[in-house]
Amino acid sequence: MIVFAIDPGFAATGVVVYDVKDGEILTSRTIRTAPSPNKKQLRVADDDFERLRYTAGELVGIMREYPKPWLVLFEMPTGGARSSRAVRSMSLITGVLAGVLTAMDIPYEAYTPVECKLAACGNRNAGKGDVEKGVIKYFETYNKWSKKKTDREHAIDAGSVLICALKSSPVLKFFKGD
Repeated sequence: MIVFAIDPGFAATGVVVYDVKDGEILTSRTIRTAPSPNKKQLRVADDDFERLRYTAGELVGIMREYPKPWLVLFEMPTGGARSSRAVRSMSLITGVLAGVLTAMDIPYEAYTPVECKLAACGNRNAGKGDVEKGVIKYFETYNKWSKKKTDREHAIDAGSVLICALKSSPVLKFFKGD
């Protein structure tokens, strides 16, 4: 079984692909979008839609690189955003992810940020650095995390989602034979 752990974000979505049978990460990456520099001729809503469509297309492309069966794990935003724009952006990307999963008939499990932090490093108030240390330690044989900090942190967050599921998902326990 192939598992896709996803840290959804409007500007950056972290993805980790994991082979349950072999117990190894196959790849980690970050899908990036940026606002169009052509603001005078493009409305914000149109620009946002293009960014969401790009992310959806990239997710579908990544998934199609691997054989089924698939399971998607993702971090479900629970609030705490600093602005109404951030809340809107998280709602939009979560809706896009739900649409992709529904259209492709892919089962999923969602985890909260607190669950992911606790699983990765045992601290519900952990910062990015603590989570990164915990994820790298847990997957010590995987050494292909991005060297670029801003890309690595989103893939690392997806890695924390994977750790959370590996520790608690009944579906993964079944496929692992636990």
